[in-house]
Amino acid sequence: MAYSRFNKRIVLIDGDDPEQVAFALSEGDELDTLMVLVNGDPLGLMRTHGRRFYFDQNSVLVDRFGIHNVPAVVSRADPFMHVEEVVVP
Repeated sequence: MAYSRFNKRIVLIDGDDPEQVAFALSEGDELDTLMVLVNGDPLGLMRTHGRRFYFDQNSVLVDRFGIHNVPAVVSRADPFMHVEEVVVP
């Protein structure tokens, strides 16, 4: 039986792309969504938007979930994690 207590969605984005930042901010609040940068300045974005941004150091999440393009949304789909690479206009 697979079990995970991780219930948040993970949105991976390029923090230097304003469209991707806007997409991530529209995806949910801090209670249900974790915003992770693959590129960019997390501290600068935190100051600008008043939200927490994390950085995927050493591409750990990108490698673990096999992500090739960002933005990407990782969500729980028991017993697996669902990865969706999104096209932002």
